[in-house]
Amino acid sequence: MLAFIAPLITRGVIDNTVRDRIVLELELTSGSEPLRLELRGNCLQDIAGCRVEFENGLAVKPSVSEGEERREADIVQLIRSHQGKFHAGDITLSRREFTGNTLHNLLSVEFFIDSRIRVLLQSMRFRFTIARGSWRLSDEEASVQHLLNREAMHEHVLYSVSHFRGATVALTGPNFPLCHWDIRLNRAEAYMSIMPTLREKYRCEPGGHLSEAYLVDRTDLLTEAAESEDAHGHGSSHCCVHSWEMLDFIEPEHVDQVMQAMHHPLFADTSRMTEAVKEHLIDQYGKAVAKELVQSFIPLYSSLVSHILSTLLLTMDESYPVETAALRLETLCRRLGNISKLVATLPVPQRTPLSKALSTLTSSLTTFCSTLH
Repeated sequence: MLAFIAPLITRGVIDNTVRDRIVLELELTSGSEPLRLELRGNCLQDIAGCRVEFENGLAVKPSVSEGEERREADIVQLIRSHQGKFHAGDITLSRREFTGNTLHNLLSVEFFIDSRIRVLLQSMRFRFTIARGSWRLSDEEASVQHLLNREAMHEHVLYSVSHFRGATVALTGPNFPLCHWDIRLNRAEAYMSIMPTLREKYRCEPGGHLSEAYLVDRTDLLTEAAESEDAHGHGSSHCCVHSWEMLDFIEPEHVDQVMQAMHHPLFADTSRMTEAVKEHLIDQYGKAVAKELVQSFIPLYSSLVSHILSTLLLTMDESYPVETAALRLETLCRRLGNISKLVATLPVPQRTPLSKALSTLTSSLTTFCSTLH
């Protein structure tokens, strides 16, 4: 879980004047008692050994009706009640990020609640004063701190993946028995769900693509980068930024089977339905289609896509439980019927193309069912 707290913080203090100890004091927009946290570690080299006072221009004052009691945000309550350790991540005033063609300097305070939750206070609208302390990080110590912070992120990624329950797993039960392919696809979905936040964090850093590969345990990409630098010199791997896909997170011994399933006619029709959903429903979100309808449609449809793929993979195994496959396919047919009812409530410009794609998918699933023994 990633919690953004910039809108909740008006100002604060980052105190790293004692080596290996960071004290954060964060004042809240709610006006309640400030948060005071003690972290083990050091800030990054720009403010290590310093005391920084800052004001956050992205703070948002909560609106409270007259007579209504002001309630603290859930993440603030969680931080207050936490009895374990807080782990430091990257804490710096020199993080840089592009917004369009403009490069901004950012205040960035990152810490972890155990390994469960990554908390991020990040703002490009801030003012600060800084007082230097009696010590500074050496270049070697700064490198070590980067590695320690990255390892804290790694622990968070591992925790998030191991506890992830996407639609592929969550929407199984007596009428749709869980199979080993659901678990494998859920793992891949877990990594794909966390990749955007990793890409956002590391995309502007030198060697950021290598940090991404390390954090998702793709050591083969690290090996390729090392071999490239050995052959062509330092920096030769910078052009090898990886475009992450679901297959990157399927175990190597299963990749060929997953690729074969993704080229199956049934999944090809599923993909065409997905394109129609994106074009005529998701891209219309907030326009012609009611928000509530989209919110009810997307989880139902996304689980359908995952379960069609996992059921295809199950039937491609050398031996598989036929009764389980039959029950899953029967449930998939019912789900298509439920989706058809939702599609029927859409405005005509969206209903017509989606109904056509859905009819093709329904026919394809029926044909597939008839081919199984």
